[in-house]
Amino acid sequence: SERTGARTLVELGSGSAPNTRFLLDALSGTLERYVPFDLSEVALRESAEAIAAGYPAVSVEPVVGDFERDLGTIPGDGPRLVAFLGSTMGNLFPAQRARFLSALALELGDDDALLLGVDLVKDVGRLEAAYHDRSGVTEAFVRNALRAANRELEANFEQRRFHYDPLW
Repeated sequence: SERTGARTLVELGSGSAPNTRFLLDALSGTLERYVPFDLSEVALRESAEAIAAGYPAVSVEPVVGDFERDLGTIPGDGPRLVAFLGSTMGNLFPAQRARFLSALALELGDDDALLLGVDLVKDVGRLEAAYHDRSGVTEAFVRNALRAANRELEANFEQRRFHYDPLW
């Protein structure tokens, strides 16, 4: 908190906010507001409620959106710490990364800070075991995401038309 002076923590792609408490604790001297930002309204609602209960002095203001398109909807009063954690950056193609980082740079003010988390380069065998596991757990997870998109976003993905082929 001494380095950033952040009064607002914005977490892009927060999901269930598994690492958020570490940041909230570290910013406890200055933090007034937490803005989780994610596509999933359900995940946002659940994590926002848990964070609000655990940190009653912090205003929790969830924002539903896509970080590649909706950065302009993030509250702008600073100083802010914008956190983009996990391995999500590695899931973007180079052109997508460039567009996202350029758009994010335009949204950051002079007194804002960015905390960017990236994943390590991993052994190919380890990745194959994780994303193309023999028991089909990862494929089931991906297919469940398609079902959730159909249900929650009124999408129309037809499972039988999808072939699971994990690439990285």
